[in-house]
Amino acid sequence: MAIKRTTLFALFLAQTASAESTYEFHPYVQKAGEVVRMTHTLSSERGRLTVTRGQTGQRGTIVRMHSRQLEHRIRPGAGSPGVRIKTVNDIQTVTNSLAHGGKPQSQLGPLVGRTASGKKDSAGKWNLLLEGAPPTEDQAAELAQLEAYENRGWFPERPVKVGESWDYEPVFIRHLMLRELGTVEIKATMTLEEIRSIDGEATAILRCELQTIGAKEETERASDASGATAALNATGTLQITLSSMLDSKLTLTGTLSSTSRSGDTTSAMSLPMTVEITKSVVQRP
Repeated sequence: MAIKRTTLFALFLAQTASAESTYEFHPYVQKAGEVVRMTHTLSSERGRLTVTRGQTGQRGTIVRMHSRQLEHRIRPGAGSPGVRIKTVNDIQTVTNSLAHGGKPQSQLGPLVGRTASGKKDSAGKWNLLLEGAPPTEDQAAELAQLEAYENRGWFPERPVKVGESWDYEPVFIRHLMLRELGTVEIKATMTLEEIRSIDGEATAILRCELQTIGAKEETERASDASGATAALNATGTLQITLSSMLDSKLTLTGTLSSTSRSGDTTSAMSLPMTVEITKSVVQRP
C-alpha cells in the first residue's frame, strides 16, 4: 500500500529529531475565508463536597460537564484582516447531590448564537466587540475571556530544542479565575517533549504544567465574614502540527480545590477534571 508523501516526511522528521534540532513556534496564521472549529470540553469525575453550617456538616458529591463549540473565521478586508468568532454551542451541567434534589442543572453560556468580531490594533492585539445588541455583564465577561485567549502568547520568541522549557502566561485562565476571586497567582511551564508523527503529520508534543491559586478578601465584620480561595493544579500536553503550526489538541488533567465562607456557612470542594480543546480546519478558501 502506498504511503502519502506527507506521511513519509513526517516519519522522517520525527525519527531524525534530535537534541540538536531546533523548532520555532508561532500562533497559527489563519487564511481569509478559512473556518477553524474549536471544541472545548470539560469533564469531571465525582468530586467531594462538604458544607458546614455552624456545628452541622454535610458531605456530598459534585460532577461538572461543560461543552462549547466555536467557529473562527478570518474575513478579508482593506488593511488588517478581521476576525469573526461565533459561539455555536455552550452548555454547562452541574450535578450537586446536596442541591436541587441531586438532579442535574444545565445552563447555556451567555454567548450562544452570538458572534464577536474585531481587528488587531497597532500593537498586534485582537480587540473584539459583540455584534448586534450591546453585551450584558455576563456576555462582556465572556467576551473578555475570549479576547484573552485570542491574544495568548505561549511560545518564546526564539528557537527551542527538545527537552527545553519556558514559562508562559495563560491569560484566559487568569480572566476566568478573576471573575470569582480578587487576586490570582499562576505558574505555568511548557516543555518541548518530542516530535512525533500523528495522522501522517510531524507533530510537536509540548508538556504543560499549570499551578494556580486565587483568593478573595474576607469582609471585616466577623459576624458576616466572607471569602474564598481556589487552587488548580494540572498537567497535560499540547499538540502542534509543524507544517501549519495549528495547535490541534490541548489536554489538561488536574484537580480544582476551593473553599468559600459566608457568615457561619463554609463550603469546600475537590473536583478532579479533564479539559480538552481541539481545533480543525472545516472550510478552506
